Amino acid sequence: MRRAQSAVQSIVPTSTRSVQSIDLFIPELKGKLLGGISTCPCNCRSMIDLTLNLDKKVTV
Repeated sequence: MRRAQSAVQSIVPTSTRSVQSIDLFIPELKGKLLGGISTCPCNCRSMIDLTLNLDKKVTV
């Protein structure tokens, strides 16, 4: 029955303290980051989904 399960059903949200740990290394970001973690059975070991809400116009 496990093979019939879709990949979306295998993605499980869980908790992490890694986002709060960033405050130790970059104090300027304290209280400005939100984050979460999901586990899934895949070959990739990590993924970052970064969404930014900026107050100032940014140029690259």
